[in-house]
Amino acid sequence: MKQTATVSELLDILLASPLEHITIAEARQQFKHLLEKANNHHVLITNHGKPQAALIDYEAFQAVQQLVLRLAQRELAPQ
Repeated sequence: MKQTATVSELLDILLASPLEHITIAEARQQFKHLLEKANNHHVLITNHGKPQAALIDYEAFQAVQQLVLRLAQRELAPQ
């Protein structure tokens, strides 16, 4: 991912993958498969039906980091 991606490009990266729900038990049994699947799906891991964790690909993680950094810089910028 380029360092100077626009907010729109970052959002496209985050929203491009469908979200799949699995249980913790399934995640334990299929962890290696989940890592491979994270390249094209975001995976929500649940415990007793409640969200516990999310697995996203590294590019999406970087997009989240850049968006948070940009929002923080705007918030902290002198007015």
